[in-house]
Amino acid sequence: MAIFALLGERQWQAEALNRVGYNVSFQGGRIAVALEQLTAALALAPSADRTRANMLTFYADVADSAGRVDEARAGAREAYEIALRLGDMPLLCLACWATSTIAAHAGDVSETRRWIEQADRQGGPWLEG
Repeated sequence: MAIFALLGERQWQAEALNRVGYNVSFQGGRIAVALEQLTAALALAPSADRTRANMLTFYADVADSAGRVDEARAGAREAYEIALRLGDMPLLCLACWATSTIAAHAGDVSETRRWIEQADRQGGPWLEG
């Protein structure tokens, strides 16, 4: 990732930090490290675009797992708002699923169902596969 910083490739650096943070650190049980990496990725990501929204869904998952529920909700909400503005249905569904997972972990059955139903309403062949 340092090579991307040296080259001035902020987008590549952000994407690398996001992937390592989620797929390596988080999946490897290093939640605190994952949060640092995902936070750094978000700081480098362009504001209010598809890349940022996608990264926010990963951040929401990790923050929720770390017990940082307010941060998780804020990340999922921002991802949802970006996806809605862009009209990006697959991304909107990801944000809905992230929000439903946070609600499920909080034991909120009605919110969990509401967000799952919201995700289902997005429809499309990508959801059926």
